[in-house]
Amino acid sequence: MGDLVLNESLYDELLFDAYRECTICMETFRQHEKVIPLPCDQRHYFHSDCILMWSERYRNCPLCKKPYSVADIKKFNRKFVKLAKEASERRSSI
Repeated sequence: MGDLVLNESLYDELLFDAYRECTICMETFRQHEKVIPLPCDQRHYFHSDCILMWSERYRNCPLCKKPYSVADIKKFNRKFVKLAKEASERRSSI
């Protein structure tokens, strides 16, 4: 399947505001905890450990079931860097 490199980020309520808990383990996200969003939808994010274990068996989103590939992840990683920068700018203006 190729090497899958998911874009890990620190949980930030301004960037990750769709869900307050990981839908794999059902535990609440804590500020600055490691999370990984998926390319199907930036609002589909999970604890890093949870989605990495999930990805060992499946290559689809646990929420919407959309499959993803290494190419999808690479494309999304570039987009996500921009999204994270915008969230950081919003945080500094508060």
